[in-house]
Amino acid sequence: MSKLSFLLSILLYPLSVYVNAQVHWIYGEAAVAVKDAPLDKVRVQAIKNAVADAAFQSGAMISAEEVLLNGVLVGSSVSIKANGEVNRVEVIDEELDNGLLTVWVKVDMQNHDRCDVPRLGPSVLVSQFGLDDMKQAVFGGIQELGAHVSKRIEQQLQRENPKTRTQILPQRFANASELAWAFTEEQIEKATLLSRSYGYQYLIFGSIRDISLFSRKRKTWLSEDVQTQRNFTLRVYVLDVFNQSIVVDDSYHTSASWEFDLYSPVDLNSGLFWQSAYGRSVLNTLNSVVQDVKATLNCRQTLAQVVAVTSEEVIINIGARQGVRSGELFSLQRPSAKPLTNSRSPAYVIPQVNSALEVIQVNADSAILRGKNIGVPSNARMYDLVRELDTQDSLAEYVSQH
Repeated sequence: MSKLSFLLSILLYPLSVYVNAQVHWIYGEAAVAVKDAPLDKVRVQAIKNAVADAAFQSGAMISAEEVLLNGVLVGSSVSIKANGEVNRVEVIDEELDNGLLTVWVKVDMQNHDRCDVPRLGPSVLVSQFGLDDMKQAVFGGIQELGAHVSKRIEQQLQRENPKTRTQILPQRFANASELAWAFTEEQIEKATLLSRSYGYQYLIFGSIRDISLFSRKRKTWLSEDVQTQRNFTLRVYVLDVFNQSIVVDDSYHTSASWEFDLYSPVDLNSGLFWQSAYGRSVLNTLNSVVQDVKATLNCRQTLAQVVAVTSEEVIINIGARQGVRSGELFSLQRPSAKPLTNSRSPAYVIPQVNSALEVIQVNADSAILRGKNIGVPSNARMYDLVRELDTQDSLAEYVSQH
Protein backbone atom coordinates (compact mmCIF):
# COMPACT_ATOMS: atom_id res chain seq x y z
CA MET A 1 0.00 0.00 0.00
CA SER A 2 1.39 3.40 -0.97
CA LYS A 3 1.23 6.36 1.38
CA LEU A 4 -1.22 8.04 -1.01
CA SER A 5 -3.63 5.10 -1.01
CA PHE A 6 -3.28 4.81 2.77
CA LEU A 7 -4.23 8.48 3.20
CA LEU A 8 -7.15 8.06 0.81
CA SER A 9 -8.37 5.06 2.82
CA ILE A 10 -8.39 7.26 5.92
CA LEU A 11 -10.40 9.96 4.16
CA LEU A 12 -12.89 7.50 2.71
CA TYR A 13 -13.23 5.27 5.77
CA PRO A 14 -16.80 5.41 7.21
CA LEU A 15 -15.94 6.86 10.60
CA SER A 16 -19.60 7.59 11.31
CA VAL A 17 -20.11 3.87 11.96
CA TYR A 18 -18.29 4.29 15.25
CA VAL A 19 -19.86 7.50 16.53
CA ASN A 20 -22.41 5.83 18.82
CA ALA A 21 -19.72 3.72 20.44
CA GLN A 22 -17.51 6.78 20.99
CA VAL A 23 -14.53 5.23 19.22
CA HIS A 24 -11.66 7.60 18.46
CA TRP A 25 -9.40 6.14 15.76
CA ILE A 26 -5.83 7.36 15.40
CA TYR A 27 -3.71 6.07 12.51
CA GLY A 28 -0.09 4.93 12.71
CA GLU A 29 2.52 3.08 10.68
CA ALA A 30 5.92 1.48 11.17
CA ALA A 31 8.50 -0.40 9.13
CA VAL A 32 10.90 -3.06 10.44
CA ALA A 33 13.67 -4.87 8.56
CA VAL A 34 13.13 -8.64 8.52
CA LYS A 35 16.76 -9.78 8.05
CA ASP A 36 17.14 -13.27 9.57
CA ALA A 37 14.41 -12.93 12.21
CA PRO A 38 11.17 -15.00 12.09
CA LEU A 39 8.49 -13.08 10.21
CA ASP A 40 5.91 -13.51 13.01
CA LYS A 41 8.20 -11.84 15.54
CA VAL A 42 9.04 -9.03 13.14
CA ARG A 43 5.33 -8.51 12.48
CA VAL A 44 4.51 -8.23 16.18
CA GLN A 45 7.31 -5.68 16.65
CA ALA A 46 6.12 -3.70 13.63
CA ILE A 47 2.57 -3.57 15.00
CA LYS A 48 3.84 -2.45 18.42
CA ASN A 49 5.88 0.30 16.77
CA ALA A 50 2.86 1.39 14.71
CA VAL A 51 0.67 1.53 17.83
CA ALA A 52 3.32 3.64 19.55
CA ASP A 53 3.40 5.92 16.49
CA ALA A 54 -0.39 6.39 16.65
CA ALA A 55 -0.24 7.03 20.38
CA PHE A 56 2.46 9.67 19.88
CA GLN A 57 0.28 11.44 17.31
CA SER A 58 -2.58 11.55 19.82
CA GLY A 59 -0.34 13.02 22.51
CA ALA A 60 -0.08 9.86 24.61
CA MET A 61 3.41 8.86 25.71
CA ILE A 62 3.41 5.11 25.01
CA SER A 63 6.53 3.20 23.98
CA ALA A 64 6.48 0.01 21.92
CA GLU A 65 7.71 -1.89 25.00
CA GLU A 66 4.51 -0.91 26.87
CA VAL A 67 2.25 -2.43 24.20
CA LEU A 68 1.12 -5.97 25.06
CA LEU A 69 -0.42 -7.79 22.13
CA ASN A 70 -2.90 -10.61 22.70
CA GLY A 71 -1.71 -13.60 20.69
CA VAL A 72 -0.62 -13.88 17.07
CA LEU A 73 -2.30 -11.24 14.94
CA VAL A 74 -4.13 -11.95 11.75
CA GLY A 75 -4.82 -8.63 10.08
CA SER A 76 -7.91 -7.85 12.14
CA SER A 77 -9.05 -6.29 15.37
CA VAL A 78 -6.84 -7.32 18.27
CA SER A 79 -7.09 -7.00 22.01
CA ILE A 80 -4.20 -5.02 23.41
CA LYS A 81 -3.08 -3.22 26.52
CA ALA A 82 -0.92 -0.14 26.40
CA ASN A 83 -0.44 1.94 29.51
CA GLY A 84 -4.21 2.17 30.03
CA GLU A 85 -4.55 4.47 27.01
CA VAL A 86 -5.62 2.10 24.23
CA ASN A 87 -8.81 0.09 23.79
CA ARG A 88 -7.96 -1.88 20.64
CA VAL A 89 -6.07 -1.93 17.35
CA GLU A 90 -7.03 -2.82 13.81
CA VAL A 91 -4.31 -3.78 11.36
CA ILE A 92 -5.36 -2.05 8.15
CA ASP A 93 -2.70 -3.42 5.83
CA GLU A 94 0.86 -4.66 5.64
CA GLU A 95 3.50 -4.89 2.92
CA LEU A 96 6.73 -6.86 2.64
CA ASP A 97 9.06 -5.23 0.15
CA ASN A 98 12.79 -5.90 -0.25
CA GLY A 99 13.12 -7.30 3.26
CA LEU A 100 11.23 -4.41 4.88
CA LEU A 101 7.88 -5.14 6.55
CA THR A 102 5.60 -2.08 6.75
CA VAL A 103 2.40 -2.19 8.83
CA TRP A 104 -0.44 0.33 8.92
CA VAL A 105 -2.79 0.34 11.93
CA LYS A 106 -5.63 2.33 13.40
CA VAL A 107 -5.86 2.59 17.17
CA ASP A 108 -8.90 3.22 19.35
CA MET A 109 -7.54 5.66 21.92
CA GLN A 110 -9.23 6.14 25.28
CA ASN A 111 -11.59 9.10 25.43
CA HIS A 112 -11.21 10.66 28.85
CA ASP A 113 -14.56 12.41 28.44
CA ARG A 114 -16.50 9.14 28.28
CA CYS A 115 -19.68 8.69 30.27
CA ASP A 116 -19.51 7.47 33.84
CA VAL A 117 -20.22 3.76 34.09
CA PRO A 118 -23.70 3.19 35.55
CA ARG A 119 -23.62 1.71 39.03
CA LEU A 120 -26.33 -0.81 38.18
CA GLY A 121 -25.56 -3.49 35.62
CA PRO A 122 -27.71 -3.62 32.45
CA SER A 123 -29.89 -6.54 31.38
CA VAL A 124 -29.03 -7.86 27.92
CA LEU A 125 -30.64 -10.53 25.76
CA VAL A 126 -28.55 -11.94 22.90
CA SER A 127 -30.53 -13.21 19.92
CA GLN A 128 -29.37 -16.04 17.69
CA PHE A 129 -27.18 -14.79 14.83
CA GLY A 130 -28.10 -16.57 11.63
CA LEU A 131 -26.21 -16.93 8.35
CA ASP A 132 -27.60 -14.91 5.46
CA ASP A 133 -26.30 -17.45 2.93
CA MET A 134 -26.28 -21.00 4.31
CA LYS A 135 -24.62 -22.26 1.10
CA GLN A 136 -21.40 -20.52 2.15
CA ALA A 137 -21.33 -22.62 5.34
CA VAL A 138 -21.09 -25.89 3.37
CA PHE A 139 -17.34 -25.38 3.00
CA GLY A 140 -16.02 -26.51 6.36
CA GLY A 141 -19.49 -27.43 7.62
CA ILE A 142 -19.82 -24.35 9.85
CA GLN A 143 -23.60 -24.04 9.76
CA GLU A 144 -23.66 -23.59 13.56
CA LEU A 145 -21.29 -20.60 13.56
CA GLY A 146 -24.14 -18.21 14.38
CA ALA A 147 -24.99 -20.02 17.63
CA HIS A 148 -21.33 -19.84 18.69
CA VAL A 149 -21.20 -16.12 17.86
CA SER A 150 -24.25 -15.47 20.06
CA LYS A 151 -22.89 -17.48 22.97
CA ARG A 152 -19.45 -15.88 22.88
CA ILE A 153 -20.91 -12.35 22.79
CA GLU A 154 -23.11 -13.22 25.78
CA GLN A 155 -20.22 -14.75 27.73
CA GLN A 156 -17.83 -11.86 27.08
CA LEU A 157 -20.43 -9.26 28.07
CA GLN A 158 -20.79 -11.08 31.38
CA ARG A 159 -17.01 -11.23 31.88
CA GLU A 160 -16.55 -7.55 31.01
CA ASN A 161 -19.05 -6.49 33.67
CA PRO A 162 -20.14 -9.17 36.19
CA LYS A 163 -23.12 -6.97 37.11
CA THR A 164 -24.57 -7.46 33.62
CA ARG A 165 -27.56 -9.82 33.52
CA THR A 166 -27.43 -11.78 30.26
CA GLN A 167 -29.46 -14.48 28.57
CA ILE A 168 -29.49 -16.15 25.16
CA LEU A 169 -32.70 -15.77 23.17
CA PRO A 170 -33.33 -19.25 21.68
CA GLN A 171 -34.40 -17.90 18.30
CA ARG A 172 -33.58 -15.09 15.87
CA PHE A 173 -35.30 -11.81 16.57
CA ALA A 174 -35.19 -10.68 12.94
CA ASN A 175 -34.75 -12.55 9.67
CA ALA A 176 -32.14 -11.66 7.08
CA SER A 177 -34.84 -10.08 4.87
CA GLU A 178 -35.57 -7.62 7.70
CA LEU A 179 -31.99 -6.29 7.79
CA ALA A 180 -31.26 -3.36 7.50
CA TRP A 181 -33.72 -3.23 10.33
CA ALA A 182 -36.40 -0.63 10.85
CA PHE A 183 -39.39 -0.23 13.12
CA THR A 184 -42.66 -1.46 11.67
CA GLU A 185 -45.93 -2.18 13.43
CA GLU A 186 -44.98 -5.87 13.50
CA GLN A 187 -41.57 -5.11 15.01
CA ILE A 188 -43.10 -2.88 17.68
CA GLU A 189 -45.40 -5.74 18.66
CA LYS A 190 -42.41 -8.11 18.80
CA ALA A 191 -40.44 -5.68 20.98
CA THR A 192 -43.41 -5.21 23.33
CA LEU A 193 -43.89 -8.98 23.61
CA LEU A 194 -40.17 -9.38 24.25
CA SER A 195 -40.35 -6.79 27.03
CA ARG A 196 -43.19 -8.58 28.78
CA SER A 197 -41.85 -12.10 28.24
CA TYR A 198 -38.26 -11.52 29.38
CA GLY A 199 -38.05 -8.12 31.10
CA TYR A 200 -34.59 -7.34 29.69
CA GLN A 201 -33.80 -3.78 28.69
CA TYR A 202 -31.50 -4.50 25.73
CA LEU A 203 -31.49 -6.99 22.87
CA ILE A 204 -28.44 -7.69 20.69
CA PHE A 205 -29.38 -9.15 17.32
CA GLY A 206 -28.15 -9.22 13.76
CA SER A 207 -26.82 -11.40 11.02
CA ILE A 208 -23.65 -13.00 9.67
CA ARG A 209 -23.67 -11.50 6.20
CA ASP A 210 -20.66 -13.14 4.56
CA ILE A 211 -18.38 -16.13 5.21
CA SER A 212 -17.31 -16.63 1.61
CA LEU A 213 -13.92 -17.95 0.51
CA PHE A 214 -11.39 -16.28 -1.77
CA SER A 215 -7.75 -16.68 -2.79
CA ARG A 216 -4.99 -14.25 -1.92
CA LYS A 217 -1.52 -14.07 -3.43
CA ARG A 218 1.36 -12.99 -1.24
CA LYS A 219 4.62 -12.14 -2.95
CA THR A 220 7.99 -12.08 -1.27
CA TRP A 221 11.38 -11.55 -2.80
CA LEU A 222 11.80 -15.36 -2.93
CA SER A 223 8.42 -16.83 -3.84
CA GLU A 224 4.72 -16.38 -4.51
CA ASP A 225 2.26 -18.04 -2.13
CA VAL A 226 -1.46 -18.53 -2.79
CA GLN A 227 -3.57 -18.80 0.35
CA THR A 228 -7.25 -19.60 0.84
CA GLN A 229 -8.86 -16.79 2.81
CA ARG A 230 -12.31 -16.53 4.37
CA ASN A 231 -14.45 -13.48 5.06
CA PHE A 232 -16.39 -12.79 8.24
CA THR A 233 -18.89 -9.93 7.99
CA LEU A 234 -21.26 -9.25 10.87
CA ARG A 235 -24.18 -6.82 11.11
CA VAL A 236 -25.03 -5.92 14.71
CA TYR A 237 -27.94 -4.03 16.24
CA VAL A 238 -28.71 -3.24 19.86
CA LEU A 239 -32.36 -2.53 20.63
CA ASP A 240 -33.38 -0.70 23.80
CA VAL A 241 -36.54 -2.75 24.30
CA PHE A 242 -38.08 -0.47 26.93
CA ASN A 243 -37.51 2.73 24.94
CA GLN A 244 -38.05 0.98 21.59
CA SER A 245 -35.03 2.56 19.91
CA ILE A 246 -31.98 1.21 18.11
CA VAL A 247 -28.89 2.36 20.04
CA VAL A 248 -26.21 0.48 18.05
CA ASP A 249 -26.23 -0.16 14.30
CA ASP A 250 -22.78 -1.29 13.10
CA SER A 251 -21.12 -3.59 10.60
CA TYR A 252 -17.86 -5.45 11.22
CA HIS A 253 -15.62 -7.19 8.71
CA THR A 254 -12.45 -9.21 8.80
CA SER A 255 -10.79 -11.99 6.82
CA ALA A 256 -8.11 -14.54 7.58
CA SER A 257 -6.48 -17.71 6.28
CA TRP A 258 -8.73 -20.77 6.15
CA GLU A 259 -6.44 -23.57 7.26
CA PHE A 260 -8.92 -26.46 7.06
CA ASP A 261 -10.08 -28.85 4.37
CA LEU A 262 -12.92 -27.34 2.36
CA TYR A 263 -14.99 -30.52 2.24
CA SER A 264 -14.59 -31.86 5.79
CA PRO A 265 -16.66 -30.44 8.68
CA VAL A 266 -14.81 -28.42 11.30
CA ASP A 267 -15.61 -28.97 14.98
CA LEU A 268 -16.65 -25.52 16.21
CA ASN A 269 -16.45 -26.76 19.81
CA SER A 270 -12.76 -27.52 19.37
CA GLY A 271 -9.96 -25.24 20.47
CA LEU A 272 -8.26 -26.17 17.18
CA PHE A 273 -10.77 -24.00 15.31
CA TRP A 274 -10.72 -21.03 17.70
CA GLN A 275 -6.91 -21.05 17.86
CA SER A 276 -6.63 -21.03 14.07
CA ALA A 277 -6.03 -17.81 12.15
CA TYR A 278 -9.71 -17.61 11.15
CA GLY A 279 -11.00 -18.49 14.61
CA ARG A 280 -8.82 -15.85 16.25
CA SER A 281 -9.95 -13.32 13.66
CA VAL A 282 -13.60 -14.03 14.50
CA LEU A 283 -12.89 -13.75 18.24
CA ASN A 284 -11.10 -10.43 17.75
CA THR A 285 -14.07 -9.12 15.78
CA LEU A 286 -16.49 -10.21 18.50
CA ASN A 287 -14.27 -8.44 21.01
CA SER A 288 -14.77 -5.24 18.99
CA VAL A 289 -18.54 -5.81 19.05
CA VAL A 290 -18.56 -6.23 22.84
CA GLN A 291 -16.35 -3.18 23.42
CA ASP A 292 -18.64 -1.01 21.26
CA VAL A 293 -21.79 -2.31 22.94
CA LYS A 294 -20.28 -1.80 26.39
CA ALA A 295 -19.26 1.78 25.54
CA THR A 296 -22.79 2.56 24.37
CA LEU A 297 -24.53 1.02 27.39
CA ASN A 298 -22.14 2.87 29.71
CA CYS A 299 -23.76 6.09 28.49
CA ARG A 300 -27.33 4.94 29.11
CA GLN A 301 -29.39 4.65 32.25
CA THR A 302 -30.27 1.19 33.54
CA LEU A 303 -34.00 0.55 33.89
CA ALA A 304 -35.69 -2.32 35.76
CA GLN A 305 -39.16 -3.75 35.28
CA VAL A 306 -41.96 -4.12 37.84
CA VAL A 307 -42.84 -7.84 37.99
CA ALA A 308 -45.28 -7.87 40.94
CA VAL A 309 -47.42 -5.34 42.84
CA THR A 310 -49.08 -5.61 46.27
CA SER A 311 -51.07 -3.07 48.24
CA GLU A 312 -47.88 -1.68 49.84
CA GLU A 313 -44.92 -2.99 47.85
CA VAL A 314 -43.58 -3.46 44.34
CA ILE A 315 -41.07 -6.07 43.20
CA ILE A 316 -38.54 -5.34 40.45
CA ASN A 317 -36.48 -7.78 38.39
CA ILE A 318 -32.96 -6.68 39.35
CA GLY A 319 -31.22 -7.26 42.64
CA ALA A 320 -27.91 -7.62 44.42
CA ARG A 321 -26.14 -9.15 41.43
CA GLN A 322 -26.89 -6.02 39.42
CA GLY A 323 -25.78 -3.72 42.28
CA VAL A 324 -29.08 -2.88 44.00
CA ARG A 325 -28.61 -1.88 47.66
CA SER A 326 -31.05 -1.68 50.56
CA GLY A 327 -32.21 1.84 51.34
CA GLU A 328 -31.59 3.40 47.92
CA LEU A 329 -34.36 5.18 46.04
CA PHE A 330 -35.94 4.50 42.66
CA SER A 331 -38.59 6.44 40.75
CA LEU A 332 -41.46 5.01 38.76
CA GLN A 333 -41.51 5.25 34.95
CA ARG A 334 -44.40 4.25 32.70
CA PRO A 335 -44.38 3.19 29.04
CA SER A 336 -46.81 5.25 26.97
CA ALA A 337 -50.00 3.57 25.85
CA LYS A 338 -49.02 3.93 22.17
CA PRO A 339 -45.33 3.14 21.46
CA LEU A 340 -43.72 5.55 19.05
CA THR A 341 -42.83 4.08 15.67
CA ASN A 342 -39.95 6.45 14.90
CA SER A 343 -36.72 5.18 16.51
CA ARG A 344 -35.26 8.71 16.35
CA SER A 345 -38.06 10.12 18.49
CA PRO A 346 -37.58 10.80 22.21
CA ALA A 347 -38.02 7.90 24.59
CA TYR A 348 -41.61 6.93 25.17
CA VAL A 349 -41.01 6.07 28.84
CA ILE A 350 -42.80 8.70 30.93
CA PRO A 351 -41.52 9.61 34.44
CA GLN A 352 -44.20 9.57 37.16
CA VAL A 353 -44.17 12.53 39.58
CA ASN A 354 -43.86 12.02 43.35
CA SER A 355 -43.09 8.35 42.83
CA ALA A 356 -40.00 7.69 44.93
CA LEU A 357 -39.68 4.04 45.99
CA GLU A 358 -37.25 2.83 48.66
CA VAL A 359 -35.57 -0.57 48.55
CA ILE A 360 -36.54 -2.47 51.72
CA GLN A 361 -35.27 -5.93 50.75
CA VAL A 362 -32.72 -7.15 48.23
CA ASN A 363 -32.48 -10.64 46.78
CA ALA A 364 -30.00 -11.96 44.22
CA ASP A 365 -32.03 -11.01 41.13
CA SER A 366 -34.95 -9.05 42.55
CA ALA A 367 -35.75 -6.35 45.10
CA ILE A 368 -38.79 -5.25 47.11
CA LEU A 369 -39.59 -1.53 47.14
CA ARG A 370 -41.99 0.49 49.23
CA GLY A 371 -43.23 3.98 48.48
CA LYS A 372 -41.75 6.94 50.31
CA ASN A 373 -45.16 8.55 49.92
CA ILE A 374 -48.50 7.00 50.90
CA GLY A 375 -50.28 5.56 47.90
CA VAL A 376 -47.31 5.30 45.56
CA PRO A 377 -47.30 1.48 45.34
CA SER A 378 -50.97 1.49 44.34
CA ASN A 379 -50.00 3.61 41.33
CA ALA A 380 -47.54 1.00 40.11
CA ARG A 381 -48.61 -1.50 37.48
CA MET A 382 -47.16 -4.67 36.07
CA TYR A 383 -44.55 -3.93 33.39
CA ASP A 384 -43.94 -0.41 34.68
CA LEU A 385 -40.28 0.56 34.93
CA VAL A 386 -38.09 2.06 37.64
CA ARG A 387 -34.83 3.97 37.47
CA GLU A 388 -32.32 4.68 40.19
CA LEU A 389 -32.43 8.20 41.61
CA ASP A 390 -29.10 9.97 41.85
CA THR A 391 -28.23 12.12 44.87
CA GLN A 392 -29.80 15.32 43.51
CA ASP A 393 -32.91 13.49 42.30
CA SER A 394 -33.27 11.76 45.66
CA LEU A 395 -33.08 15.08 47.52
CA ALA A 396 -35.68 16.65 45.24
CA GLU A 397 -38.02 13.68 45.71
CA TYR A 398 -37.54 13.80 49.48
CA VAL A 399 -38.30 17.53 49.65
CA SER A 400 -41.39 17.16 47.45
CA GLN A 401 -42.80 14.46 49.71
CA HIS A 402 -42.21 16.17 53.09
